[in-house]
Amino acid sequence: MSDKLTIENGILVKCDVNAVEAVIPDGVTEIGYRAFYGCDFLENVIIPTSVTRIGDSAFECCESLAVIDIPEGVNCIADFAFHQCTGLASMKIPSNVAEIGEYAFGDCKSLSKIVLPEGVARIGCWAFNGCDDLTSVVIPASIDVIETMAFAYCKSLVSVVYNGIMEEWKCVNTNEDWNGDIPAKVVKCYDGEVKL
Repeated sequence: MSDKLTIENGILVKCDVNAVEAVIPDGVTEIGYRAFYGCDFLENVIIPTSVTRIGDSAFECCESLAVIDIPEGVNCIADFAFHQCTGLASMKIPSNVAEIGEYAFGDCKSLSKIVLPEGVARIGCWAFNGCDDLTSVVIPASIDVIETMAFAYCKSLVSVVYNGIMEEWKCVNTNEDWNGDIPAKVVKCYDGEVKL
């Protein structure tokens, strides 16, 4: 599958738009800007442990991508990285990631659950907006900032869990309308609930 990939200086810069599967070779350290953008038929990607960064719009508009295994070595999921991956139903965010970029998973309409690992400190603007099937999200105690509209228009989001206590949650910098029009009315903490 590597013949469908263009790699320059350890950065994957392009994939053939007709690819159905991509196996990224070991040694690649970054999936670059728009590397898989618009690969409509892409169903499966194997990412090696050498990758540390998923760049801006790397998988944007990969509508057939249903599952992705992001290796633990990844520490950056940049802006628009998986934006409009409408078929993406399952993914695990590695524990080394400190920041979820703006629109990173926006309009991933098939995602049903998100568990953000301990270590994530910032969720960018519109990061998960428009995730129609999202019913629950778990936010770590390490979170410092949740930007504007991060979970806006997640019309099925009924459960927001914070892995800390109420006083800690009240110290989180939650920007205006971070939760948009979600149906959840409270954040569930270890020691009680905080109204939204």
